[in-house]
Amino acid sequence: PRYLHPRVVPVPAMLPLYRQFFVLGGETMRKLAKFQVLVIGATGLGVEVAKNTILAGPKGLTVYDNTPTAWTDLASQFYLTEEDIGKPRGAACVPKLAELNPHTDVNVYEGELTKEFVQGFSCVVLCESNDEKQACEWNSWCHEASIPFIAAQTRGLSGYVFCDFGPEFTVIDKNGEEEQNGYIVSISPEGLVTCNDDERHGLSDDSGVVFREVQGFTGLNDGEIRKIRVETPFSFQILDFAEEGEYLGGGIWEEKKLPEVMKFNDLATEIINPGELMLTDFAKWSRAGELHVLYRGLAAYQAAHDGQLPPPNDMAAAEEVYNLAKAWNAEQKAAGNFSIDGFLEEEGQEKIWQNFALYAQGNLNPMAAFFGGIVGQEVIKTSAGKFGPVHQWLYFDAFECLPDERITDENDFALEGTRYDGQIAVFGKAFQQKLLQQKIFMVGCGALGCEFFKNFAMMGLGASDDGKIYVTDMDTIERSNLNRQFLFREHNIGQLKSEAASEAVGAMNPNIQVETYKIPVGKDTEDVFDDAFWNNLSNVVNALDSVTARKYVDARCVYYRKSLLESGTLGTMANVQVVLANKSESYGSTEDPAGKSIPMCTLKNFPNQIEHCIEWARDRFTGLFRSQFEQTEQYLKGGDKFLADLPRIAKHPVVVRETLENITNILSESQDISFEKCIEWARIQFQEMYYNNAVQLLHNFPKDATNDDGSPFWGGPKRAPEPVVFNSEDELHIGFIIAAANVRASSFGLEVPKEAATDKAYIISVLEKVEVPEFVPRTNVKIHTDDKEAAEDLGGEEDEEKSARLTKEMPPVSDFEQLKLDPAHFEKDDDTNFHIDFITACSNLRARNYVILEADRQRTKKIAGRIIPAIATTTAMITGMVMLEQYKLVQGHNELEYFRNGYINLGVPTFQLSETVKAFTFTAKNPDAKNPATEQDKPDRTWPEEGYNLWDRIDVDGDLTVAEFQQHFNDVYKMDADSITYQGDGKLVPLFMFGKKFKDRKDRKITDLLKEFAELEFGEKQNTVKLDVVCSAEDGELDVGIPPVVLHFKA
Repeated sequence: PRYLHPRVVPVPAMLPLYRQFFVLGGETMRKLAKFQVLVIGATGLGVEVAKNTILAGPKGLTVYDNTPTAWTDLASQFYLTEEDIGKPRGAACVPKLAELNPHTDVNVYEGELTKEFVQGFSCVVLCESNDEKQACEWNSWCHEASIPFIAAQTRGLSGYVFCDFGPEFTVIDKNGEEEQNGYIVSISPEGLVTCNDDERHGLSDDSGVVFREVQGFTGLNDGEIRKIRVETPFSFQILDFAEEGEYLGGGIWEEKKLPEVMKFNDLATEIINPGELMLTDFAKWSRAGELHVLYRGLAAYQAAHDGQLPPPNDMAAAEEVYNLAKAWNAEQKAAGNFSIDGFLEEEGQEKIWQNFALYAQGNLNPMAAFFGGIVGQEVIKTSAGKFGPVHQWLYFDAFECLPDERITDENDFALEGTRYDGQIAVFGKAFQQKLLQQKIFMVGCGALGCEFFKNFAMMGLGASDDGKIYVTDMDTIERSNLNRQFLFREHNIGQLKSEAASEAVGAMNPNIQVETYKIPVGKDTEDVFDDAFWNNLSNVVNALDSVTARKYVDARCVYYRKSLLESGTLGTMANVQVVLANKSESYGSTEDPAGKSIPMCTLKNFPNQIEHCIEWARDRFTGLFRSQFEQTEQYLKGGDKFLADLPRIAKHPVVVRETLENITNILSESQDISFEKCIEWARIQFQEMYYNNAVQLLHNFPKDATNDDGSPFWGGPKRAPEPVVFNSEDELHIGFIIAAANVRASSFGLEVPKEAATDKAYIISVLEKVEVPEFVPRTNVKIHTDDKEAAEDLGGEEDEEKSARLTKEMPPVSDFEQLKLDPAHFEKDDDTNFHIDFITACSNLRARNYVILEADRQRTKKIAGRIIPAIATTTAMITGMVMLEQYKLVQGHNELEYFRNGYINLGVPTFQLSETVKAFTFTAKNPDAKNPATEQDKPDRTWPEEGYNLWDRIDVDGDLTVAEFQQHFNDVYKMDADSITYQGDGKLVPLFMFGKKFKDRKDRKITDLLKEFAELEFGEKQNTVKLDVVCSAEDGELDVGIPPVVLHFKA
């Protein structure tokens, strides 16, 4: 039988370019493409919601906001300018929103919001309402028509999201993760399924499961979805299990997501009696409830003051808000509804209501970005029921951004008609001046970088003669970037990202000072990003997608003692880490678990997952269309020298033989190459890959073969193959021939006429003439069953003898002077090059060999292309949160309790925020500790005696000789510098140690030793170098652990 995924109906032409396709899936994308969204309120929050929603690709989005643009809007509304002051916010920003996605119809509505009009939309979003009574009315219209309604507000440093998706809303997939599957080890008579213990099953109690290939309890193979209860990470219980007989072996389970119907109350009901209030910060267990009450007090204040918010930093107005909140809370308690006992009456709790009400008029870009990402994702959820919605309230605050003591100077909060008024209303003018003077280095300018850059412009970071934003990115803009990297447009394709982004944010805030680079940050560019550059910075913001680059930047920040704001996204998941200079652990302090590799023998002969088949197909692609042709090019370029060097480069006799055979075959075929020959070659490859190899494997290991202990050889994850007989009427078979022949022709440099490339009738006519040799399995073929066995078999005398003969018989290079090859470098985003077509057909045929679930083209593209799923909502949200941490750095907060590391998943949704982790202190008292500087074992004592962390170091001035360096340590620290080493590019270079070998180095300068033995070339602007020094005291009796030493050789 064939186990195929349902056929995937093509989505609109632009959509396959989206990385978000791999987040949302085709079904959600198609439903979203029919969606009409109404956004009420074109504030900073409203434009973030609109931007993120438009980038997701709905059919249409309408903006409603006739409010005249005010100066306070410019602090967060990035599509409004000073020229728009006084104009309706909706009409002013819609033209720029419309540029984001040509497939979404973006409009402004300026008429009256009637019930009939509102109920014409698929989803309604209300942003920054000043009238809670009116908000409840609009929500009631939506609730009675089962139209999802989302309300959101940000007031200063707090905000909320409220979701009402109608009386009943069906969620078809709560977490958005791929459905799991696995192999069964046993099933008890009671229905307890034990899975293969190589990997956790990943199921939950909400999962459903179907079974196939179960022997014994054959009734389980009926295709029915069964509910389960998870018992352990490797077992689950089938509920209502009623099978008779006993389990005999085998079986595969496959997860099936079970739909869940969720019930929602309307806004009026939820205000009085909110359901579960989401926890967003582990340090603030009761904060959501407190904010719920405070927002009711704020609503009452606005109702009494014609919709106005409290003036900035006005204590009398703040007290009025608090008293109104207390009164509402008391009424609630008397009525038996939701309330909080002793609402914010304990000592110290007054800061909560003061921080809320004093700055509620504030309008902050980071808060708009954070909540705009959350709300945008909730809009997407309403389209198809994928991912779990907020149910129904999410409250959040970042009051830690404020100073410890309230600023009492009222003049500092006087609004004067500047673009930063919304921010000044929270922090004051003096703080705004600090923001303007920041010097920030942003590394990377892709999706994260575009959002950060926009945030910088709105906040005014580096927007003065005393400030600057430094940004570097060596990449140019591609069409596939336009969906998530929202600063770029069609006309930017081919331009450098850093330069195009700089131009875009310059239009948002003409005062921002930017210096762009088009080089990576690494060892090779330390002459550009030198000591003076790093020392001049306020802090660093990473916007990278490479772990290697992140680690390098992190190490530089530690070296120069600069704080680093680190973040990343994966689909709907995101994280933020604050690397606080001199206080916290760094990005490099912990390692992510290494990805699980697939054993080579599994790939070659014993696959059991579609991922194995796709990885195998990738390997076949490289071997057939790139490696062979590159090897041939190297021979044609190097000739006899290449042949002489090959045994040393290849290392193993079998690799040498295979390389020479590949080159000989390519050169032979090149003399008479044609598209017809490529078709013939593809047919022979099909036979070898899907028929001959399976027959040979079954010859070596028949289906009734047993292991040495008598157990069946084929069983569990090890599946016996079924040879595939070629059938030209099978679309998958002919698809393989078409793709393989075209990539082969391209690698030979052939230009195949477009009409012939996919002409099935012509290709089948060629195939009918191909003589496929009959295959007889050989008895002397050894097939390895594990990687250790394969690693020990790397060829022998027979391979060496054959290689020697092939070397002598190699055709002369001069015979091929006109040959131009074009090795295929795998490119996933070109749908005309047949690369993904080949890997899809190649892997699915492999899956048919082993009766494995096949994958559609998009899933194959994701796995083969190692595409990281991404979506604009997550990126906007996490960059907003990072900028809240930026406020704290500028504020001068220097204690870990102010800062937040976080993991957020907008899909589930879940928020896990916690205090930034303290740097590990290395002392002699830690029994199992390793020295963070040298990885040496625990010393007898440390310097300083209380220990040191990764930020500590010893600074030594002067271009010293080894003897002078040692004398300095002896004089200043009363220690002997026993050895001096340099760690660079993964290797440890000893500069001085005890022994005769190093005796003559004592009078040489350390910098000269570095140049000679570490091959260092000091740049003109380089002033320092880091050394690792092992010390002792008391005539060598005590080992002393010390932090790294920095030699300032130009001091």
